[in-house]
Amino acid sequence: EALNSIFESRYILVRMLSEAGTGYAFNIKRARLDEKRVMLRYDPFGKKLTTVREELLSVGSQLKCSS
Repeated sequence: EALNSIFESRYILVRMLSEAGTGYAFNIKRARLDEKRVMLRYDPFGKKLTTVREELLSVGSQLKCSS
């Protein structure tokens, strides 16, 4: 636990949220230094292609993701 506070993980866990407003979301792991992602993805709730934007998850879930 002390090492986690000294060294930051190389990867972070982010939530990708649909901009269609349907509530469709999924989690991905990306490099900490990469730019924020915007992707075109099929939204099964809206049944069409929509853009999904990244939002950061809480810090507590970041510790579970560290590798």
